[in-house]
Amino acid sequence: MEAETDAVYVGIGNSDDRLTQVEWSLFVRDTRDLCEEAGNVVGAWFSETSASWQNACFCVNTLKPSRRAWLRYQLIRLTEKYKQESISYVEGETVLLKPRKTDD
Repeated sequence: MEAETDAVYVGIGNSDDRLTQVEWSLFVRDTRDLCEEAGNVVGAWFSETSASWQNACFCVNTLKPSRRAWLRYQLIRLTEKYKQESISYVEGETVLLKPRKTDD
């Protein structure tokens, strides 16, 4: 296993239907914009369109510590703007798993 970079995962949701569809789309857009401003968005996942809840997750790489702090602060502001109880924020080390070497 080899450590490559640090990653941040940001998760948002609307399972309580607190947000209208328009508000949800703005919340997703604002969250993605912040993630893109903070670093390199390498993945974005969304709930199925037929699901009875809405959620989204963004993976952001190449964040400097100062950008992580900035992103956390901005995400807290989004919880206030969109009247959310929380936004999920996970920092982790990305590890690349590689095939075992064999002596053929």
